[in-house]
Amino acid sequence: MRSLFGPNRKNREEAFSNLAYELEFQRIDPTSIGLIAQLQQLELFKAGANKKIENLVGFQNYISDKYIFDYSYLISTGKTSHTFHQTVLFIDCRELSLPDFFLKPENFFDTLKEWFGYKDIDFLSHPDFSDDYRLTGEYESVIRYYFSQEILELLTQYKSFWMEASNYYLIIYRDKQLIDPLQLKAFAQFGLMIYELLKVRSHKSKHEFGVE
Repeated sequence: MRSLFGPNRKNREEAFSNLAYELEFQRIDPTSIGLIAQLQQLELFKAGANKKIENLVGFQNYISDKYIFDYSYLISTGKTSHTFHQTVLFIDCRELSLPDFFLKPENFFDTLKEWFGYKDIDFLSHPDFSDDYRLTGEYESVIRYYFSQEILELLTQYKSFWMEASNYYLIIYRDKQLIDPLQLKAFAQFGLMIYELLKVRSHKSKHEFGVE
């Protein structure tokens, strides 16, 4: 498969190999596990054509699979086309029981939508988070439960991440941005911290509400 990254391919491969070593992950052949097909239900993977994964590293066991990889897709508008790249952390864990939600940094157009009645989920206790992010999903009360104080405070410190969830699935990424090789470990640690906090809420929900 042709590389997405041209002359930078070797540097990124080495960075992901180092990341795999530090996290005790393994390098994985992207064609061996069909991640793109598995993730089609999430918004990031619905868009575009020529979808590709490179630099896949991960950890797999009978409870959870954790992956980090570079993902690209092509958007064509007839006369022009552009390929977008982002680095993605994906968790598939049976200890999660997440409501469907979509989180993105809020921009001017999101504010305009609110003026026309398109509301997002805000938290009066954390106005900075509400100003910085647009959080949407059908089951607002359940989503609010999962966004604990710890998660809100952590996300307020890092204002450029996108996040999607559905039941066992969680992905975290910066839209149309590759994570710099020097920042890969910090990105992984951030994403795994969010995952652990959501897992705690999932466990609590099962005990408190009998959610299975």
